[in-house]
Amino acid sequence: MFKKFFSVSMIAVLLITAISTSSVSASTTIKPINPLYETEVIKETDTYQKVKYTNTETGEVEYLEAILKEDGSKVYKATANGETKTIQNDGKDILVKDEEGKVENKVATKDLGKVENSEGEVGAQYFPNPGGVFQFYSSYKHSVDLYGSSISFIAGLIAAALGAGVIASALTSIATTALQEVLPHLYMKTTKYVDYTRKPLRTTWGYDTDYYRYYDYTNYAGTSWTTSTTYLTPGP
Repeated sequence: MFKKFFSVSMIAVLLITAISTSSVSASTTIKPINPLYETEVIKETDTYQKVKYTNTETGEVEYLEAILKEDGSKVYKATANGETKTIQNDGKDILVKDEEGKVENKVATKDLGKVENSEGEVGAQYFPNPGGVFQFYSSYKHSVDLYGSSISFIAGLIAAALGAGVIASALTSIATTALQEVLPHLYMKTTKYVDYTRKPLRTTWGYDTDYYRYYDYTNYAGTSWTTSTTYLTPGP
């Protein structure tokens, strides 16, 4: 029997921060890419991270938390205007729950199939910056429906669609765009890589994701590089 632990870190064309002891330490302020919001990681462990969002124009503060459960699933909690929403991907939809734990909405996230004519070849090496050696594994398309009027909530929906940890700057920028433009959907192309080193009891996956505003994958909105490491420890 194996017990799974995840450590997620994010780095990219647009900076992302996620759950990982090697990502960003607690109480680290991250220079905002979009000047409307400043993001600050105020607490972080291997299984928990809390990010503070401050609107630089109004001074309003929001929070987004990511909780990694023992079964490997992730729960996000977005707090804005004194109200907390819980967000979780159940494998079919993204469930949004109120403070009493009642499901108030089901948000669609769709697997749209493989990316046709992708340039990657299985086993081909890829060198993200900074560091690491990965091999191409697969490419696929997916999407998420969006709604709401707070940056923490929209960022939480995107994180749930990606299966990511808490996002700081990069997805904050994308979520800000979605919020300002009132985008009803985001469409994503993800290329998946596996760590070339293949360390014992450890598998690291890399995800290179492009975001688009339209269903035909036009009107580019941003790019992120994310990694997710699964640790396996023998059980009794």
